[in-house]
Amino acid sequence: MSGITNESDRTPTSRGPAPTPKASAQTIARLCSDVAGSSIGVDDDMFEAGLNSLDLVRLAAAVQQQCGIRLNALSFVDHPTARQLADHINGSGRDDHA
Repeated sequence: MSGITNESDRTPTSRGPAPTPKASAQTIARLCSDVAGSSIGVDDDMFEAGLNSLDLVRLAAAVQQQCGIRLNALSFVDHPTARQLADHINGSGRDDHA
C-alpha cells in the first residue's frame, strides 16, 4: 500500500508486530467534516466539498492521531472519498474511482 505507514510496524514487540490499524469510512468522513467545518459524507469527494492542501495536512494529522496511520497527500488524491480512502487503508483491494 503506497502512501501508508503503519505506526505499529516501527515498534518491535516480543509478541510480533501489532495488528494493522483500521479506519472506517465513517471515521474518515467525521474527521473530514471536522476539518472542513461542514458535513462530508462517506461518498462525497473531499476536494469537491472544498478541502484544500492545508486541510489535507490537517486531515492527515487527524487520521494519524485517531487511527495510527500516516498518509501522504497522494493517498487523498488517489482516493478522494472517505469510503475509497478507508478501503485503501484497510487493504480491501477496492478502488471505486477509475
